[in-house]
Amino acid sequence: MLMGGGSELSGLEIHGVRSRAFLRSPTVILAGILLLAMGLRLYHVGALPLGRHDWRQSDTAAVARNFYEHGYRFLQPEVDWGAMRRDSPPGPTAAGMEFPVYQFTTALLYGVFGVNVVWARILSVVGSLIGVFFFHRLVELQVDRRTANWSCLLYAILPLSIYYGRTIQPESWLIAASIAGIYCFARWVRSDRARFLVVSALCIALACLLKFALYLGLPLLYLTWTKYGARSLVQWRLWIYAVIVLVPCVAWYGYSGELAQKTGVGYGVVSQGLFTDWDLILTWEFYNKLFFRQLAERHFTWIGFVVLLVGIALPRREPGERLFDFWALGVLVYFFLAAKLIYIHEYYQMPLTAPACVFMGKVFARGWTNRRAVLLPTLIGIILFSGWRWWAYMLMERPGSSPHSRVAEVIAEHTNPVDPVITASARPIWLYLSHRKGWREPRDGITAERIQSRVENGARYLVGRRESFSAARWRMLEEAFAAYTVVYDDGDIFLLRLTPDGQ
Repeated sequence: MLMGGGSELSGLEIHGVRSRAFLRSPTVILAGILLLAMGLRLYHVGALPLGRHDWRQSDTAAVARNFYEHGYRFLQPEVDWGAMRRDSPPGPTAAGMEFPVYQFTTALLYGVFGVNVVWARILSVVGSLIGVFFFHRLVELQVDRRTANWSCLLYAILPLSIYYGRTIQPESWLIAASIAGIYCFARWVRSDRARFLVVSALCIALACLLKFALYLGLPLLYLTWTKYGARSLVQWRLWIYAVIVLVPCVAWYGYSGELAQKTGVGYGVVSQGLFTDWDLILTWEFYNKLFFRQLAERHFTWIGFVVLLVGIALPRREPGERLFDFWALGVLVYFFLAAKLIYIHEYYQMPLTAPACVFMGKVFARGWTNRRAVLLPTLIGIILFSGWRWWAYMLMERPGSSPHSRVAEVIAEHTNPVDPVITASARPIWLYLSHRKGWREPRDGITAERIQSRVENGARYLVGRRESFSAARWRMLEEAFAAYTVVYDDGDIFLLRLTPDGQ
């Protein structure tokens, strides 16, 4: 009996050892991180493009829908609105923009499954998960597996990494292509296998087409230097690599810039370009907003930001760790080159997340065994603050929390699909949600003369919200508005017919 009991106990012990070994296996840990990342990003996956940066999301969704409705013309990505010029016709208008492969792929899914923004969000989630996978491979290659696990866990749960990993934007594709490109280049440096170099060139080219990702040059140059040193400039394979990356970018951005000049519609790097805004970067407000109110408070959480600073100060144990120093430095240089874009749009700051997570991951990887009493509550704090920030962003996506949904309902209810509409808002969200075309006018741009010029170009309705105007501004506009027919007015939202019935 004793021997039998001992055998049974031994069997249980063996089973427990095997179970623990299974749960600690690299494949299971990475799969768990990917499942966690996927679950967080799939929440509310069918949400309309409301909330943070609804203007960018609705424009992206509009381009995809217009591809689907107007014949999949890849070289003519169309937004729902016309140019700001006085003589411009209503949208849809071909716009100069970054490479619209994300929107085009979304449109292809629309052709199979029907128009629903869930497919755009799923594409973003897939891109985010691909980024997590290659991020783990890269950190494991350059540092170690333990750091890779921690870095990817943090990357999976940070609030804006979650949010922009499921918005209707190409950001997750940009990050995934960037990480995959750097990983394949690092593999080529170690193995000298041509296939890694080719795949890296294609990934980096895609990243630079999706956004003008100049910051990728510095980590790639560092890896090149570790392989060839001063002989880097005479390596013919690297010149071919540069051609593969740069030729498509020069061709597309040149074409896109010409398209923006022709139609008067362009955005992102195409319309604003890369530039150093000295008037901005020499102000305290630039640094306060970028590093404290955005990076520390939103991207990494305040607790995570402290961990990041500690990680930056840690000594480098492996030569490969230097890659992430140069990567982060490249992104910071980019922040100053595109200061205005970075200052206004927080999603342009997303490229810093990956290298920053490595610095944070090293803190946990090196200290978890001996300093768990400090690091466990630190991790819990990061999770709680991330959850709070993430939930605040999620609440903004609810139609009941957004006045844009009600405005769009009014437009859709009281106008015909072919009626061009002027929106007294610079945001294109009203046109997208109501499935209408027209013009988006900043509230300061609404004047009697501007309305009349739009009427001459086909405008039939003007929609707006009283709260968008100051009391003095509203009194000035009431006289101009009196010339038109009030179709709807609930005290805030108003809709005016600008032409007589039947015209």
